[in-house]
Amino acid sequence: MRRLTAPLLSLALLGVVHVGGAPPATAAPLGAVAGPVASAAALAARGEKRRTPYAFNAGGFGSQFVGGDLPLNSGKTAFTRIGCTNLAGLNRSNYITEVAVPDSPFSLGGVDTNLRTRAKGRGASTTYSSIATQKVADLKLVDTPLGGLSVSGLTSKAVTSAKRGRFSVATDINIAGITLTPPVGEPQTLRIPTPNRPLTIPGVAVISLGKPVENVGRARASAFASVLQVRTLFGSNPTTLTVANAKTAIERGVEGGIFSGYSAGLEAGALGDIVKVGRNPLRKMPCTGTRGELQQTNLVDLDLAGLVVAKAARAEQRTQTRRGVSSGFERGSVARLNLGDGALVVTGIVGKASVTRKGATVVRKATGGVGSITVNGETATFPRTGVLEVPGLASIEQRVVKRFKTGLQVIGLQVTLLDGSGAVIDLGKAQMKINRGVR
Repeated sequence: MRRLTAPLLSLALLGVVHVGGAPPATAAPLGAVAGPVASAAALAARGEKRRTPYAFNAGGFGSQFVGGDLPLNSGKTAFTRIGCTNLAGLNRSNYITEVAVPDSPFSLGGVDTNLRTRAKGRGASTTYSSIATQKVADLKLVDTPLGGLSVSGLTSKAVTSAKRGRFSVATDINIAGITLTPPVGEPQTLRIPTPNRPLTIPGVAVISLGKPVENVGRARASAFASVLQVRTLFGSNPTTLTVANAKTAIERGVEGGIFSGYSAGLEAGALGDIVKVGRNPLRKMPCTGTRGELQQTNLVDLDLAGLVVAKAARAEQRTQTRRGVSSGFERGSVARLNLGDGALVVTGIVGKASVTRKGATVVRKATGGVGSITVNGETATFPRTGVLEVPGLASIEQRVVKRFKTGLQVIGLQVTLLDGSGAVIDLGKAQMKINRGVR
């Protein structure tokens, strides 16, 4: 069951949102398959899945703000994703009948996201594909100085494929029409922008055609298609909206396992006037792992508005697959934490998540913790409860572990501020998972 955010839940109760499964009957179905029942394509159409030697990724969303002074609610509309998987026959969809983009003059109608992974053919002639199609029936810009602006029939498609070890990509974008409806008079049909010639409507908006991005390598292919970028030219906070976005990727090398995870020196949410700190520095695990290479990202200093100072933060990762056994780790570390201008100093913070998979057997190992703790200049240790509290400042806990079926998450040190905000800071954070591959 798909979990709805508060805005989507409200729309769902009004009967204007459909999430997951097939679009409503008024929407044209995508990916209809015909042919012999025994074909791989027909199996995929019936929802039957098969493991492949490739890793698929796909994503799509109706709109998202980009650059500049972003509105508070600047997330992706009708976002849907197929994460790192080697399964063909997957189908994901998201449909919104009508939605107003928060904190903006934009509204969208008929936002339809469709994602598929497919294996078509037999034996060595099989074509493996990751497919993303994004449709927006109507984009409206309301209350402009010149009236209402409408862009209809926006469609983007991104496809990445592999056949006989060779990769290929394809992208496509389409716009049916653009109409300006002035407060008085007849609607005006405007020209559709071209790659090198945007459409400028003085005092209203600049509409630029999206630029597809296609990449083909020896072991991976990716594609991204976006129909439009619309930049407003009125109001106190001009914004830019990217519309009808589709992206896919496919890569070879999935045998012993499919890797996922990340490591970060520090992760925090709301701190003082900082809305979101995020993960810094950050390493994300590729689907096919690192193939024995140790990958690192370092950050010398991280000063969060004087509230928290972290020294020598690092994120590391490495994986390998040998004879059907896949193993790897994610490791986040911070050499020194200074909280409250020296009131709390912690050194040697490490969190490491290690996972090994052989077939259906998964072995997980959590390591890490801290080296030393100083509170107001005095050496301190964790009590038997495992939580050390510095009154009026923070409570800290080392080696916080969360286990999953295919991996685990380890936090070297978790800090909860006692200033009334309840903000949580994770230091030395690592998460690692290995899902089943082909064998």
